[in-house]
Amino acid sequence: MYFKQFLKEQSGCASYLVGDPATGEAAVIDPHWLIEDYLEAARGKGLKITHIIETHVHADHISGNRKLAVLTQAKICIHRAANTTYPDVQLEDGDTLALGAVLLHILHTPGHTPESIVIMVSDTSRSSEPWLALTGDTIFIDDVGRPDLAGPDGAAELFDSLRVKLLKLDSAVEVYPAHVAGSPCGRAMNLKTSSTIGYERRFNRALQAMSFGRDFFVHSLTADLPPHSPSFDTIIGINRHGPPDHDVPPQAIEVAQLPAWEANNGVVLDVRDSKSFVAAHIPGALSVPLAIGQLAGRVAWLIQPGQRMMLVAADELQSQAAARELSAVFVAERLAVLVGGMEAWQTVGGQPVNTNELTVQQLDARLRTGALEVVLDVREPDEWQSIHIQDAPNISYRELSKRWPELELDPHQPLAVICAGGVRSTIATSILEHFGFTQVFNVQGGMGGWQRAGLATVISEPNDASKVRLALEQAAAADEVDYVI
Repeated sequence: MYFKQFLKEQSGCASYLVGDPATGEAAVIDPHWLIEDYLEAARGKGLKITHIIETHVHADHISGNRKLAVLTQAKICIHRAANTTYPDVQLEDGDTLALGAVLLHILHTPGHTPESIVIMVSDTSRSSEPWLALTGDTIFIDDVGRPDLAGPDGAAELFDSLRVKLLKLDSAVEVYPAHVAGSPCGRAMNLKTSSTIGYERRFNRALQAMSFGRDFFVHSLTADLPPHSPSFDTIIGINRHGPPDHDVPPQAIEVAQLPAWEANNGVVLDVRDSKSFVAAHIPGALSVPLAIGQLAGRVAWLIQPGQRMMLVAADELQSQAAARELSAVFVAERLAVLVGGMEAWQTVGGQPVNTNELTVQQLDARLRTGALEVVLDVREPDEWQSIHIQDAPNISYRELSKRWPELELDPHQPLAVICAGGVRSTIATSILEHFGFTQVFNVQGGMGGWQRAGLATVISEPNDASKVRLALEQAAAADEVDYVI
């Protein structure tokens, strides 16, 4: 058996190529929009891709299944509950696909979505027993799939799928999920990208909740579940009704076209590093640095539905890389690139603006003197719950584009913005500047720097999710968790 894992670290996506070199048959599981790596790997091993299998209808990226099928003539396969019209094969629980000596056995595991499956992989040249489990979004490393995409009964269905079908597997079966750390499809994935059923059965924190029964598991999985990305519903629709079957390059926008482009519902996305953006950027531009990862996922929170985006990059290489990442989430018609970037814009007389910054010591001094009254904390709610500055309101940077009116602030009064280290706050300051705030200050070093300086903080009451985690930790410490579920 030939087996290879492909990781897209920007989006936290994992996909797979598995096949039998003796017969040359192979399958790609959960293909990303960028399909070149699968084709190159298959060619290098003398494999022909005959099957393309989706473990579920993905919500975080546009699938490359139809694009790959056009080039390989492979059959697209997905569980019938997906209600898609374009697949060649509608899978059922218990189906087996043969790739020479490699067998792919289908387990229907609803919970993350109604159509979710796990693919058990056997290399019959060694044993008929399953060697690998391609678990889709059912089990992650140290987590399980978020259940809210499956409707109100998703968490309960996931409990049954895990208990009846997966946790009874042999401990030695290897686990390879469809998403890894950085994906929004889970909550607390480990940085490792594979595991075993035995290790996850014993140490996966989400699975440990099953020992306390269905109701506790459902509560633990749904307590304070973070909102899903605004792009999820659109992407699900695209993947359900048929992703594009070819690439379309982003539109090239010359500097002279920029004013008309912005006036026609266009937003400027600056993908350079935070330091470069703070020093000089196009007025109204949103800062989403390519280098910090999860570019497409972050952008989805900042823009309006259907809004077009124009990239401003440091150079042509960065521009191409950013466009590739965004194309996995947004259809090409929404993407454009500013030819020549910032340099071209300034050459024709563009007047850049900079972002104001404060050190944590300067922030503390201004708060003490009353020169600045509001510090907006743009970390996630659980981070804010852990520790924050007295009276600092909390709106995650991801939701700021929609929720900033809740602040009820004069946009011309001073406002400081803080996160953990300064990256998310740079994004947040660009959002506020985009909406007309004129005295926004980005706090250098964030809450990490504030704590290292020994400045005053407060801790809030734990939320439901924190209470569930604490209960599990206490039970594990007291050896009350039954690892054999």
